[in-house]
Amino acid sequence: MEKLKIGIIGCGGIAHRKHLPALAKLPEVEMVAFCDIIPERAVAAAGEYGVKDAKTFACYREMLALPLDVVHVLTPNSSHAEITIAALEAGAHVMCEKPMAISSEEGRRIANELIKVGFTDKITLGKQPALELMHRLQDVCNGFEPCRDEENYEVVEDEEGNKEARPKVYYVPLKENPKLDVLAELLAEIDVDNNQTVVWVSRRNAFASVVERLNSLGIPCVSYSGDQTDDEKKEADRQMRCGEARVFVGNPAAAAFGLNFLANCNYMIYYCMDGSVERFVQAQHRILRGQSKNPKFAYVVAIEGSVEEKNMRSLNAGLELLSASNTKEVFEFTA
Repeated sequence: MEKLKIGIIGCGGIAHRKHLPALAKLPEVEMVAFCDIIPERAVAAAGEYGVKDAKTFACYREMLALPLDVVHVLTPNSSHAEITIAALEAGAHVMCEKPMAISSEEGRRIANELIKVGFTDKITLGKQPALELMHRLQDVCNGFEPCRDEENYEVVEDEEGNKEARPKVYYVPLKENPKLDVLAELLAEIDVDNNQTVVWVSRRNAFASVVERLNSLGIPCVSYSGDQTDDEKKEADRQMRCGEARVFVGNPAAAAFGLNFLANCNYMIYYCMDGSVERFVQAQHRILRGQSKNPKFAYVVAIEGSVEEKNMRSLNAGLELLSASNTKEVFEFTA
């Protein structure tokens, strides 16, 4: 894998105490450029931490002409915003020492620059900001930008009966959806023509996008999001049992109408899960029914380093806790 090219702007105390030693321990990066208004500092840092042909500069704008992946801004506070904006304009990712800016005006300038390069300021959060933020970040991972509709409001009532009007949320599909691409590749690898597969999707937009992608690929599928009628459930059951449908797309929060036919499926994919350990376990048990002697396989499709990966770690930790607690000793009591 090609290493990330790092540029350092500011080679003083904080650089030598924190950033440079830490970066030197990462095999995935290489420090290729160093800048300081005192040229000797840049030369010294390059000699100690840089690659063999590392370049040094006294002017940060000259350094930003290089094809850098990440720039560390380690200069005095008053120059953070100016340099950060210049680095963003140059197309680099930025790690800026705190504070990001020394005024609200500078902070807004940085925010505006981030929006130009693809970030958004349209995400809205309500009464449960932590949970909603997780959902919004999941939406982004699933290929949708959640935006505020400033012209349409909805009244939200909390548990105490307090009401608040806030903008409705609408979703804009992103130009690319790598998760759907990976799902398609995984289904091809599983060979769904010969192996019926279950795909679990907890978010409504992601659910619809998965069904749409399967239809576009010509893969016969049935779905249960919780909105289906009894007749539609029976038809899904029939198609899976007779093999007409090769993929079942289900919402783990709504899939409680039996689903005994899923015991015939040997493959399961977690495409998007909420934070419920109970539903995580139930989703596993759907394909473990019937005492099947066939091996069962489960896959996770998630964006590495994102909220999805953190969520799956939490779910697995919860599963381990349940497994550790479900022992004979737990049910043995002494008088």
